[in-house]
Amino acid sequence: MKQIKLFVALTLAFIFSLVSGAHAQISIQSSSMSLGNKPAFVMEFENANKKLAEKKWKEHVKEYGKLEKNKKAKELYMVQTTIPNLGGTTPVNIYFKVEEGKNMARALVFIDDGAKFIGNGDDEEEGVRNFLTDYANLVNKEVAKKAMEDGEKELKNFNKKLSKLEDKNKDYHKDIDKYQKKIIEAEENIEQNLKEQDDARQTIEMQKEKVEALIEAYNNVGKG
Repeated sequence: MKQIKLFVALTLAFIFSLVSGAHAQISIQSSSMSLGNKPAFVMEFENANKKLAEKKWKEHVKEYGKLEKNKKAKELYMVQTTIPNLGGTTPVNIYFKVEEGKNMARALVFIDDGAKFIGNGDDEEEGVRNFLTDYANLVNKEVAKKAMEDGEKELKNFNKKLSKLEDKNKDYHKDIDKYQKKIIEAEENIEQNLKEQDDARQTIEMQKEKVEALIEAYNNVGKG
């Protein structure tokens, strides 16, 4: 029971973290990338990994152009793409990379509008945040989906365990019924056995009397 309560408590804590993380927390930090230290829009995803973060990024930007990969810098990038939230018709270069930690992934997005890398206080900042919030929601939704599926799997396992316990309970009741019948049969057999013992004792007494009479007859042969 203590283990179940602990499991439930951890699950509720995890759900709370999912709900809290559903609203993207996006910070801006100076970070290292292929072109040096640049302003980066940073998002941290609990219970996500690099594979998931990159997969959802590819889904998020696929309509805006071809995504390339810089293997040496471990970056995904897209050049001269036009995104409505990021200045309308002004083309931008977008760089994306993921740093993986323990049970979390940290996504960094660098956006070059041709004149600068967009950062704190720039006119495009709000548009970038809106654009990245949509991406963050894709990741968080996938994390929540995985948690939901795991929860459903756990529930299924608990139901299986309960079903087995119920079957055992039925078997125990069957054993009780069987043993009760045996007890009743044994009690009846005991009563019958006692009667048979009484009958046997009476038979023995009668046989003793018979033997004594036979002995007496034997001893009297030839007398008188």
